[in-house]
Amino acid sequence: NFGLNTKYKASIEFPLNLFVSDFDNNGSNDIVLSKYVDDKLFPLRGRECLSWQMPYISEKYPSYAQFADSDMEEIYGRQNLEKALHRTINTLASGILLSQPGGGYVFKALPDEVQWSPVFGLLSADFNSDGNPEIVAVGNFRAPEVETGQFDAGNGALLTAHSQGVLTFVPWDQSGFFCPGEARDIGLVKDHQGQPAMIVVANNSGKLQVFSL
Repeated sequence: NFGLNTKYKASIEFPLNLFVSDFDNNGSNDIVLSKYVDDKLFPLRGRECLSWQMPYISEKYPSYAQFADSDMEEIYGRQNLEKALHRTINTLASGILLSQPGGGYVFKALPDEVQWSPVFGLLSADFNSDGNPEIVAVGNFRAPEVETGQFDAGNGALLTAHSQGVLTFVPWDQSGFFCPGEARDIGLVKDHQGQPAMIVVANNSGKLQVFSL
């Protein structure tokens, strides 16, 4: 999940929309993100960026002002949007699903320190032998669209779990778990008795990090 420290916004009232189709009929699918402005959908990316992907847009809209005033239906056509693969999301928060006594699950967002950047690796185990599972999370993303900037404010996080699904962030100077790189995955190494012994973090174009428990 991308977290909440981005230019992208999503809510139940105004979800973020994704359309996938071959809008320019060149044999490959195009991906278009869109957001609500009042009650209409508008593309999230601008005329220049979308024209790189679909050149016909710059021909259809010679000026930036014309493009800015056009919604998704005007740009792509209602029939084309109806035929496209369409997905929506109402939160970008990273979270977990907690099982309920009566069955089913409830979504719970992770603490703010985890929302500073995307999460690409999540691991749960009883790291401190207190009988309750803890959670460690890693992420960061340094290659988004050129006009967006990097999502790399995360430094990894250790979360302790309490009753009723309450999660608490443990400061880095207390946990010793600090991962400022562009992490892509996380794994657990157990000892010969099957107990957690080490946490291993794989960083994109970087060194492998190993944390001894």
